[in-house]
Amino acid sequence: MQFTMPAFEPVEPQIVAWKELLPDEQSLVMAAVRASDDAYCPYSNFSVGAAICARNKNSGQTKIFTGANVESAAYPLGRCAEGNAIGKAVNDHHRIFLAAAVYCKKAPGRNGTPCGECRGNLLEFKIEDYPVLVVYETDANGFPLMVARYTIEQLMPDGFCPASLGMLVGS
Repeated sequence: MQFTMPAFEPVEPQIVAWKELLPDEQSLVMAAVRASDDAYCPYSNFSVGAAICARNKNSGQTKIFTGANVESAAYPLGRCAEGNAIGKAVNDHHRIFLAAAVYCKKAPGRNGTPCGECRGNLLEFKIEDYPVLVVYETDANGFPLMVARYTIEQLMPDGFCPASLGMLVGS
């Protein structure tokens, strides 16, 4: 048996120059940049920061939550930056995600996209498709120059989520 892959066009993110980002997007990205300073990564030196803009479904209040990666000598027990930011948002009852940003201090670009587990967790709290901003290129000091603007649907197409079970987000 020989399997031939049919031709298809992959969905690419929109690459945006820093100055072309909306002010709210710049604020979210800078929150992720600052969060990366709090990373505990003595084994990989791969510092990651994440920021999530989320809304409280009861009060309507919108807030930014940040997280940094935390490594463990017992390797699989570490936590991703996105997971830590998600936990803060959910624990504060902000369970409607509006946008997310990720910054990898050491490896900007495609290496900075969320892992599969984090993509699934980001999808869990989606009411509508929302942007996931990934710092794509930085200057010598780590300041963002170019940002990849994905949507959560691009990162996790046809993902299994509460809607797959006929449920509402955060219920």
